[in-house]
Amino acid sequence: MRIKNLFILLLVMTFIFSFSFNSVQVFAHDNTTKVETSTGNSNGLNEELDDKTDEEEDEDLDENDRDDEDEEDKDDDQEDVDDLDEGQEYEDEEIDLDEGLEEQDEYDKNLDDKEIKIKIDDGKVKIEIEDGEEIELETEKGKDPEKIIGELEQKLKENPNDEKALIKLALVYKSLGNYDQVIDMANKALSIDPQNHKAMILLAQSYESKGDVQSAISYLEELLKVNPDAKVQAYLAILNEKEGNLEKALKNMEEAIQKEPEDDGLYNEIGKLYEEMGLEGIKLLIKGQKVESDVKPLVKGGTTLVPVRIIVENLGAKVDWNQDTGSIIITKNGKTIELSIGSREVKINGVVSTIDEPATILEGRTVVPLRFISESFGTKVNWNSQYQIITVNEPAQ
Repeated sequence: MRIKNLFILLLVMTFIFSFSFNSVQVFAHDNTTKVETSTGNSNGLNEELDDKTDEEEDEDLDENDRDDEDEEDKDDDQEDVDDLDEGQEYEDEEIDLDEGLEEQDEYDKNLDDKEIKIKIDDGKVKIEIEDGEEIELETEKGKDPEKIIGELEQKLKENPNDEKALIKLALVYKSLGNYDQVIDMANKALSIDPQNHKAMILLAQSYESKGDVQSAISYLEELLKVNPDAKVQAYLAILNEKEGNLEKALKNMEEAIQKEPEDDGLYNEIGKLYEEMGLEGIKLLIKGQKVESDVKPLVKGGTTLVPVRIIVENLGAKVDWNQDTGSIIITKNGKTIELSIGSREVKINGVVSTIDEPATILEGRTVVPLRFISESFGTKVNWNSQYQIITVNEPAQ
């Protein structure tokens, strides 16, 4: 009985064991499947995550690009702003008073290195300096003269003895036609420097513009004591002519020409005086000096004949006579010209040449062709047909 019971117990235990083992295998198999399935799902999720990450990276790259573009745009915008600022600075420079005055200061420095001149053009007088640049206030670039006046007045409050500021202020007033103020500023400059020639010129022009020619003449005469400039003399001549002082005017103009014998404009001015004074006939000026002779220059066949002594005395030449041949020998600087009375044949250093009109005797004087002789010795001859003026000058160096 016990054996039977034991056998039955063994069978039951074996069945139970066998059932348990199979259940474990089934459970393990199911779990393995689930794990594999889960692993498969994990790969799919990873792919989705990878895709998402790629998209996010692309978005990040796009965002970075956009950031870079934004930075570039910002840089461009900043450059545009800088450009605008520069443009604004440029515009400010155009109208900035201080900048304008600095430019004018530099301009004034340039003037200090040059002599003031007077330009004479058909009786009209303008101030100029050596390079031909007229002394005028530069008011282009939108500068307001009234603002410049205010700034200059402020400078003069700080330093009443600022001659440059006084002259510049006088120039501003002159550009505006305020001649009383010009006179005031110029007189203040003269009180500091009695030989300030710019102030004297401004005074002369202002008084002339106001109709007080005598005062203008007085200031020019004072100026000539310290600055004997040819154009100042010519300006004085014009003013004396306005006042009817023709003799004084002629003297002034002759002195001007002596200082600048090659200025053609001065010959026109003196020609007007000759005409106004009724001085007819040919006038001869050699090296700026009017030449007088008892025998007037003669034009024959288009050639001007003058007494040989005039050339000899005024060109520094020497003249000899050859009694045997009846010829005239003129020498200067190693060059010899030989002419015979009545003959068109001449010799220059022994070389034979011909001239249009021969030397001849006129009113007991030997006259020779002026242009031929003068130009043979290197001087320059000009003929002003309007006023019948012959000028002979040394060539410009």
